[in-house]
Amino acid sequence: MHCLLLSLQQGRSTAGNGPTGAGESPGSQPPSTIPQPLLLPQGVGGCPISLDTAMRLQKLLFRNMTPLFSCEWAAAHFRFRPPHSDLAYALEAGKGGTRAILVAVQAHIISYLLFTRETECTHLERLCRVGQWEQGQALAMALAEILWAAGGGGRAVVCLITAPITMMPHEGYRANSFTERIQLFEFSEKAAAQGFISDHIHCFKGEGSHGVILFLYSLLFSRTLERVQEDLGDTAPLLNISSGNITCTEAVLSLLLTGRASPRELGGSQELESGTGDGDGEALWQRGAVGFLRWERAPVERQWAAGADPNSPPDDRYGPRLTRD
Repeated sequence: MHCLLLSLQQGRSTAGNGPTGAGESPGSQPPSTIPQPLLLPQGVGGCPISLDTAMRLQKLLFRNMTPLFSCEWAAAHFRFRPPHSDLAYALEAGKGGTRAILVAVQAHIISYLLFTRETECTHLERLCRVGQWEQGQALAMALAEILWAAGGGGRAVVCLITAPITMMPHEGYRANSFTERIQLFEFSEKAAAQGFISDHIHCFKGEGSHGVILFLYSLLFSRTLERVQEDLGDTAPLLNISSGNITCTEAVLSLLLTGRASPRELGGSQELESGTGDGDGEALWQRGAVGFLRWERAPVERQWAAGADPNSPPDDRYGPRLTRD
């Protein structure tokens, strides 16, 4: 099995030493606070989010704090470097709170381009000889792979934005002209979910699409809000808010990498939930395609990798490590 490791250094998720993964954004763009409505074709279906569900979603993300995504989060989407360039495989990512999500998706993209995509290119040429269509396909695969894992190998939910609707205000809920416009699309086949994402890939990579928030919502609904809450227990909310900055907790990283919103899963926990992987439970535990490497600028013995035996010395079994000094 090919594995990739993510690195979290001094509380920030990073990718690559220079051009090895998600790079620095060349410049900030003014955010679009209200995304453009998606014109759904007839017969697509989907289920609009209810007010009760929107309230539970906000509470899960922010707990009892006033929920409001920052302009940085509103502007974040999955944007690639220019196609057919040396960095055609790389997503642009700044240093803000959305970086952890972008880096996790980036690792899946790299894994797909290196080990799965059918091409005549060899070795690292598989990363740079990527056109715009291939970029979209790689992103759709990465998103579907992560959502399918969160759904226990039996379901995936994709969240898209629809035209504005009228929602009566409710005590305890803060409308943001975004969450209340969510449409949920559930799939019981991985290929169908990936195809749907591919057909609507502009909803995740287009400017003003709120693509990163949409994917985060899709991730939570694929796992189900109830199971995410069970994973968290009485711990802090999924997002940290400090001095106006919103960052992902390790629970979000765990959900991205293992399909469960529990930091203990990053250490390779083999506890099983009831079920057989058909969507009602969890599939048999196995090491994920993307691992997690914690780096604390401390003695080597304090570093650990997802799925590894903490009593075993490190080796090269885990493949490339996406780290940065």
